[in-house]
Amino acid sequence: MNETQRALMEGARVAASDEYFGARPQIDTTDRRRVFEAGFDRAWKEMLATQCDCTIVKHPDGSEDVRCGSDHMMRALKTPNLNSTTP
Repeated sequence: MNETQRALMEGARVAASDEYFGARPQIDTTDRRRVFEAGFDRAWKEMLATQCDCTIVKHPDGSEDVRCGSDHMMRALKTPNLNSTTP
């Protein structure tokens, strides 16, 4: 995932997290936000693979990296409501 893709993901994650926990202030804790963020990141990576010609590279240490080359996917992520699927 390049820096532009990461910035788009982080922006969407912050907005989704604020919306989710804004409606549920009684469960807004650091631990629950971390769980939400981990789930969001995982779903985002899966969504990327379905939206473009992305591949998920698995490293020996167990980490994963999403590599994409599609300009259409980047336009879709920057354009609200272009995709029917959101992370």
